[in-house]
Amino acid sequence: MSGPPKAVKEVSYAIVTYNSGSYVDFGRELSAQLRYYQRQMDGWQHIMTGEGEVMLEAPDGMQVTLNSFKKLAADVAGKVDKSELDAKADKSALDKKAEQTALETKADKSALGNYIAKTGGSLTGTLHFNGKGKSGGEQRSASLQYNPYAGGNMRTEFYSTDIINDHFEHRLILAKSNDLKWFIFKDDGSAYAEQGHWVNNSDRRIKSDIEKIENGLAKIETLTGYTYVLAKNRQAGVMADELIEVLPEAVFDSGDYYESDGTIIKDVKAISYGTAYPRC
Repeated sequence: MSGPPKAVKEVSYAIVTYNSGSYVDFGRELSAQLRYYQRQMDGWQHIMTGEGEVMLEAPDGMQVTLNSFKKLAADVAGKVDKSELDAKADKSALDKKAEQTALETKADKSALGNYIAKTGGSLTGTLHFNGKGKSGGEQRSASLQYNPYAGGNMRTEFYSTDIINDHFEHRLILAKSNDLKWFIFKDDGSAYAEQGHWVNNSDRRIKSDIEKIENGLAKIETLTGYTYVLAKNRQAGVMADELIEVLPEAVFDSGDYYESDGTIIKDVKAISYGTAYPRC
């Protein structure tokens, strides 16, 4: 076909072409083009109204797989629930619960009202435990302290020590500033106040299996009374070393005694004053 361009119209298609070949060739080309356009229209029809995936042929002959609009909508709906997203990621609520200026990972944290300490710190208000407190690793001591006035503090220290194959001790230290008072508890059930005295109950009504000490006065007369300094205080009494000879039930071994300068006196004897001098 030669000469000026002509329009070939077939139903709803209009194609302008130049062709120097035969009408047969033109017909084949036209038929091929019409089939291509029809496949494209069928494919886009499937994309707009159908389901699943659609295979289309690009102008360069490459096969392309596209999702239909219904499949895209279903995929999105299955992955994101917008109503839940709005409720769970409200920016105003996020600003209140996670203030950006406080998001510093190197410091101690407070999460939902819970204090998360990293290496210590300060708390305002009362700290409540609904469970058991426990130290990590091996800790021989612990301390509770408060400051009733400027420059002064009151604290209770818990200090435990063990001597392998011998005994365990738990020491309670009451401290007013640097004035320390030690109370030592041993694994055999005994205890003593290092700088003072225990107050022993001695009412006859709480005792049982009472036996009279024969020649009690004679035994007491063998003892010598002394005055002495113990833990910086002037005191009076007898020596456990002498009392054990006449009334061993009133003497016990309190273990090692620790002087303020660090000196250790081994196997110190102690008098159970509630036993030696009962108040009935």
